[in-house]
Amino acid sequence: MYGTIELCAIRTTFWLLTLTGVVANLLMILTLFRLKRTIFFVILIGLCLSDLLSACNSPLFVEIIISARDFTLPKIFCGLSTTVEIGTSIATVHQVLALTLFRFHTVVRAASPRKETSHRTCTYTILSLWMISLLMISPYPFAVGVSEIDGRLKCDMRDNATLAKKLVTVSATAGIFVPTLVISGLCICIAVFLLGRKLPVSTATPSANASRQRMEKRAVKQLVIVVISFLVAYTFDCGTKIFMFLKSDDVSSDYSSMTLALAAHGILRLSECLNPVLYYYGSIQIRREMKKMCGISSSNQIKIQNK
Repeated sequence: MYGTIELCAIRTTFWLLTLTGVVANLLMILTLFRLKRTIFFVILIGLCLSDLLSACNSPLFVEIIISARDFTLPKIFCGLSTTVEIGTSIATVHQVLALTLFRFHTVVRAASPRKETSHRTCTYTILSLWMISLLMISPYPFAVGVSEIDGRLKCDMRDNATLAKKLVTVSATAGIFVPTLVISGLCICIAVFLLGRKLPVSTATPSANASRQRMEKRAVKQLVIVVISFLVAYTFDCGTKIFMFLKSDDVSSDYSSMTLALAAHGILRLSECLNPVLYYYGSIQIRREMKKMCGISSSNQIKIQNK
C-alpha cells in the first residue's frame, strides 16, 4: 500500500503529535488539579484524561490501520487498541454532553435564586460517564480480533461475532452519534433562549442583571471552547472509524479508505494538541496557575525587582 518513505513520514508525524498531545494534556491536568474545583475545571480534567489516553494509544492504532490486512503485531493489541480508541471517544462525547447540560442549566437558571450545580455533583457525573463508557465498549474485545485470510493475518471485525457486532453498532449509535445530535440541539436551544429572552429589568437590580450577564457570558464562552474544539474532530474521526470497522468487505485494505482513516485520526490528534492551548487562552485562572507552576511568574518578579 504505502512505500517506505510514506510509512516513515506517517509514523514520524503521528509520533510527534502523540508526544505533543501527551505533554500538553499532562501539563494541563496538573494545572487544573492545583486550581479550585469548578464544574468547568472538573470536566476539563476528564476531557484531558481522555485525550491523554487516546494520545498514548495513537501509535499503536496507526500501526493497526497501516497493517490491517497484514497484521504482524501481537494479537492482543488488535482488540485492545480499538477498544481504547473507541472508549476514549465515547467518554469525550459524553463529557461534552454533560458540560452542555450544565451550561444550559446555568443559562436558564441565571436569574433564579437557586445555586448553580456544585462541582461535587459534576465530579460524580463525570465518574458515572466513565463507567458508562466502559460498559459501552465491553463488546469491542469480542467483536474485533485477528483472523487468517489467504495466509495473512487480518485485524478487523470477527466474521463469527454476530451478536458482538450488533452490540458495537448499538454502542456507537448510543455512545457517539445520538449524544452529538443532542449536544447540537442543546446549543441551538441556548442560542434561541439567549436571543429571545428579555432581562427582567423592572424586578431586578442593576447589580443582579450584571451578575446574570457575567454568568451567562462565562457559561457560553466555556461551552463554545469545548464544543468547537471537540465535536468537529471527533465527529469526523468516529464516523470514519465506525465506517472502517463495520464494513463487511475489504474496504479497509483500499488505499483511499486507509488514507481517509489516517487523515481522520490525524485531525483528532491535532485537536488533542490544540485543546490545552484553547483552555489556556480561554481562562485567565489557568494561565496564571500554569505560569506559577512553571516558575514563569517568579522569574518575572525577579526581573522587576532587579530593575
